[in-house]
Amino acid sequence: MNEWIYVKDKLPELKRDREGWVMFEWYLVEFWDGRDNRFVYPAIYDAIQKLWVVHRGFGDPIYCNALIDSEDIAGEGEFVSHWMPLPELRKEYALPDREKTEPKKPKMPKIIEL
Repeated sequence: MNEWIYVKDKLPELKRDREGWVMFEWYLVEFWDGRDNRFVYPAIYDAIQKLWVVHRGFGDPIYCNALIDSEDIAGEGEFVSHWMPLPELRKEYALPDREKTEPKKPKMPKIIEL
């Protein structure tokens, strides 16, 4: 089971998969709206720019700088305090490995010169 991770302790790391760098990845975040209201929302983390893009389900997303500490935000600033990776899909719903499911290239007919 995933545990909440305090943003002061650790931020998500830049990952690499077989196609290249994964610059954006989805997480669950604990979001504070600046009025002492706390919510859990899905968010994208940009590991290059160190930026949370919080999606509340209505209106535009909220952009939060991951390097600014909640104690450094003046007044009613919005911030992410904790995050966790999304859970893995259940095995019966997991997508098959791409390499096994890619269609095979059709064989081209041989060209016979006259």
